[in-house]
Amino acid sequence: MLFYDFLKEGFDFYFQEFKKKNINNYDKKYHTNYISIKEFEKDIKVNSENIFNSIKNNNYKFQSLYPIVIENKKELNKKPRLICIPTVRDRLIQMILIYYISIHLKNELAVLKSQDFSVSGVGILKARQKAKDLRNTKPYVLKTDISSFFDNIDRAKLLNEIKDVMPPDILYLFQSIIYCDPSIPYEYNKDYKKLIYSKLRKGVRQGMPISPLLASFYLNDFDEWLIKKKYKHVRYADDLIFFLDSEKQCKEVYREVSQELLKLNLTLPTLEENTKTQIISPKETVNFLGLDLRYENEKYNWYIPPHVIE
Repeated sequence: MLFYDFLKEGFDFYFQEFKKKNINNYDKKYHTNYISIKEFEKDIKVNSENIFNSIKNNNYKFQSLYPIVIENKKELNKKPRLICIPTVRDRLIQMILIYYISIHLKNELAVLKSQDFSVSGVGILKARQKAKDLRNTKPYVLKTDISSFFDNIDRAKLLNEIKDVMPPDILYLFQSIIYCDPSIPYEYNKDYKKLIYSKLRKGVRQGMPISPLLASFYLNDFDEWLIKKKYKHVRYADDLIFFLDSEKQCKEVYREVSQELLKLNLTLPTLEENTKTQIISPKETVNFLGLDLRYENEKYNWYIPPHVIE
């Protein structure tokens, strides 16, 4: 089934699913030039027909994203984070595309989900379970994350990665998504505008529903390499955690993984104090995905961090 037929046949159902997922933002307008989900629904017949026609004619274009700058109030030295929000129409289409490829690329997605737990709906629970099981057999931990991962995704390489697996009728849609950039709001201050300019024409913007899936496709070859190396590890998007038998092994794995990621123009934080790359000894606690993996009563288990309880 072509995406056009899939879209037209299930549009009403998927729009209701879209509303449920965005129930808290039903009336929200991210910008005066945008419309809310509520406003979109008022003219649902016209809006849906416009979408159907553009998809049928292969000329649907994703609009510029609206940038939201998020300041980090807890860590003063940490740079602001940029989240880019698509229009209601574009968010809806991206969500339906995810449903579509979950059916038509079932085997490919199964492979992605087995290596990147962020792709799965209950991935965080599975990631924690696997991490706990692995540490109870290999107590040393190398924890790191890919530096500015989404910002450093090579768009041309990503498109090349997906073009052989995506159905031809939707490949142009993914190309449009990959090359989508934020607008520059005139009301933003100089520093915010400078931040947005620095992100243009590179990477994949966070804030789009389909971004995590695209990022996982980008790391597909890297994941295959990790499997061949037989590392005991867990990957959740750009977070990586390895379980080993010694500090020496941790350093060796860090060097090997760093070299492999360079093939994708990606890097890891240096192996020094006060960076996101850490080597954790057997009796030390490691925080991963919001919980502490701690050694107590002769085994490792998950605990809520003390600062959360306080």
